[in-house]
Amino acid sequence: AAFRVHGLSDAFLADKPVFAAIVEDFIRFIGDAHLVAHNASFDMGFINAELVRIGLTPIDHERVVDAGSQ
Repeated sequence: AAFRVHGLSDAFLADKPVFAAIVEDFIRFIGDAHLVAHNASFDMGFINAELVRIGLTPIDHERVVDAGSQ
């Protein structure tokens, strides 16, 4: 069912890096900017869970603007 939503297959994802492998680049990329997302609480839940899992501080929800709730 998820594939019908996003179109990302296991085969496509098989050679992609895991979050822990790219987290430093990701953190550098977002810097201290405000993040804009649609349904941000859903996305930030996943991102922050991964950050905590690898021992990093989660992103403060104050930095996030939910474009879907405006």
